[in-house]
Amino acid sequence: MIRLLYIDAESNRAGWLEPLLEASGFKIVGRAGSGEEALALAGSSQPQVALICLRLPDGSGAQVTREIMEHHPVPVVLLVEPPDLVGPGARESSRCGATAIIETPPAPEAPGHLPKVAALVKTLRLMHEIPVVKRKTLRPPFWLPRPEPTGPPLLIGLAASTGGPAAVQFLLQSLPREFPIPLLLVQHLSDGFSSTLVEWLSRTTPLKVVPAEDGVVPQPGTLYVAAGQKHVVVRSGPVLALEDGEPIQGHRPSATLMLESLARTLGPRAVGIVLTGMGDDGAEGLLELRRQGGLTYAQDEESCVVYGMPREAVRRGAVLSSMSLTDLAEALQKLAGPNAPDKEKSP
Repeated sequence: MIRLLYIDAESNRAGWLEPLLEASGFKIVGRAGSGEEALALAGSSQPQVALICLRLPDGSGAQVTREIMEHHPVPVVLLVEPPDLVGPGARESSRCGATAIIETPPAPEAPGHLPKVAALVKTLRLMHEIPVVKRKTLRPPFWLPRPEPTGPPLLIGLAASTGGPAAVQFLLQSLPREFPIPLLLVQHLSDGFSSTLVEWLSRTTPLKVVPAEDGVVPQPGTLYVAAGQKHVVVRSGPVLALEDGEPIQGHRPSATLMLESLARTLGPRAVGIVLTGMGDDGAEGLLELRRQGGLTYAQDEESCVVYGMPREAVRRGAVLSSMSLTDLAEALQKLAGPNAPDKEKSP
């Protein structure tokens, strides 16, 4: 049983959602209707994951998330109503450390009830595996200038670890279904969870999300997810290739290997983004991509669950610009237009 802390001011919804969660393998170790109660229970009930409604009577889910991540860190899944999915409250919650943001399932008699409940259950199961730590404050040491843009990109490479699923979900939710640039993701996950991640992102974002396969030519509007404990690289074409090599610094798939292949194959026609996560995977690969003239970005400290991988990329001089998830989403949309984004921000 997965230990769940459930925070929701709507007693009617809790009345039908609690039994469904318990029947799906969750043990509700704490139940509250306010932020104050949530903070007390987060410390005493020792949950493995927290489910928090964005709208609470004594504050927002973002405020509660911030306090939990500072004092009793636990993966937080935020329930939001459809109009709030890309609103300021959801964005603030992501910056405060929410590991996933998902639409609130409708009542049992409403259309779409069962699929939305199933998506919530899958999200909770996936997120409870994500390690979290207390938020820390680290400042990047220097500013990096931007190279001249050299043309529209052909592929975007994403690297992520702790907190990555929610960050990737946020970015994809901000993009149109017809987004013209393929994306390739290396996300550190426990073995066997990549298929769950693919299914979850497919259900909760507008883009097509599929496992990366050998010999596939990347298509627009599609996110390819490295899966199956294999390295994924990009070869001339561009074409995706899977490799059985040894783990690199403990990681297979390796974000650095993927980004280095982007640098070799596409150079200035590639984009690399290092998102939230522990360790330094992706930092050297992003540096090589920048050396080859590609656009390189990192998630900023304030919006990271763990400012580890982005920090190491910045320290190596690999990052053109550090941005919040909101600004990264805007930058991606501009990249899809006739001109590359000219928005410059200090790492």
